[in-house]
Amino acid sequence: MDKSKKIKMKVTYVPIGKLKRAEYNPRKATDKQLQELTESITRFGFAEPIVVNGSVRRKNVVLGGGKI
Repeated sequence: MDKSKKIKMKVTYVPIGKLKRAEYNPRKATDKQLQELTESITRFGFAEPIVVNGSVRRKNVVLGGGKI
């Protein structure tokens, strides 16, 4: 890959309240699963950052990450 064409990562902190779920994601979680996930994140944190879309049309839609 040509080094002059490298994509630079931009880290931006987004308040949790601004994050949006991807409506097109086929995965669904039960209320119990969401509760367990919330408790796990609170207790252990994230193993990798959450990645969100930065485009105007899909601003702050979660794309992935946050695996625990």
